[in-house]
Amino acid sequence: MITSHQFQERFVFKISEDARHRFLKCQRSKMSAIKKAFALYVSITVLIFITAKSIEDLSYLAPRPRPPSKVKGHVDHRSNTIDFAALDKFAGTTVILTFTNAAFVPFARNWIEYLRRLPNLPTVVIIAEDTVAYDAMKQHPEVSTVLTKQLQSPLEKSQHLSKDNIKLTNKRPTYIKKLLDKNINVLFSDVDTIWLDNPLPYLAGEYDVILQEDHPFPELTYSAGFIYFKATDISKMFVNQWMEQVAKYRDLKPDQKVLNMELESAVHLKKKILDTELFPNGKNFFERTWRMKHRIRPVVIHNNWVETLQDKFDRYDKMGLWLIQSPINDTK
Repeated sequence: MITSHQFQERFVFKISEDARHRFLKCQRSKMSAIKKAFALYVSITVLIFITAKSIEDLSYLAPRPRPPSKVKGHVDHRSNTIDFAALDKFAGTTVILTFTNAAFVPFARNWIEYLRRLPNLPTVVIIAEDTVAYDAMKQHPEVSTVLTKQLQSPLEKSQHLSKDNIKLTNKRPTYIKKLLDKNINVLFSDVDTIWLDNPLPYLAGEYDVILQEDHPFPELTYSAGFIYFKATDISKMFVNQWMEQVAKYRDLKPDQKVLNMELESAVHLKKKILDTELFPNGKNFFERTWRMKHRIRPVVIHNNWVETLQDKFDRYDKMGLWLIQSPINDTK
């Protein structure tokens, strides 16, 4: 027989056991909720971090402010045209040299817009390959424009290794030689470059040529589209050899390929290679992973390693590097 006292003890124990189970269940439920809340917090934090990393801050690429124009009133556009003979007055100095045809006029304008924001640049000479380019470049008093005698038709399309484009770029060593023979140091730059800073301080030293790396693999090659020649006897001989070899291949090989062939055998040529972070090629710089890794403001960016002018423009536009209002089909 169970006494009333024993029954009471068992009843109280039963209640206590049930209460303990309910309490533990409640605690487990609370702990589960806390764990879920913490897991959610961690997930949201990671998502915010990943999102922040994916939104690339490109403010470090902002161009310098545009200075006020020094040109007032009517501009006599004849004053900023020149011929090769008149370049003698620049002997002993450095000249920035480029060329353009009608197809590249918008890129030349964008290039000039970067240059005019930089202080203390030397004389800029643009060789116009046709009358359309000549008339367009005359509108820019910041540069001196030379019209070539071979007035070729404008290129409607410009594929990187097309026959027409090779014919155009293969004139490069001839133009460089004309200035070197006048004892002018030459910084040649394609117009599809972005000048965020003045590159001249990086061209110091006793070198015959200073080069931008184009691609390190499978073999190291250098760009002909951004290259500096000091007017030394050795550099003059080298450029003359480069020019002759380009002529030998009759536009079957681009001048850059011939340049690299000649560099391999030019044992007496004193060379300097520009820092690839400060002077990146288009293959590197326009890869987001490369930019996120280096996070350094370049001096000059070369918008190469793409096939068409539209590809080049799309890169500019995506990254806010197109400074002018004109579209790429505006050549006037």
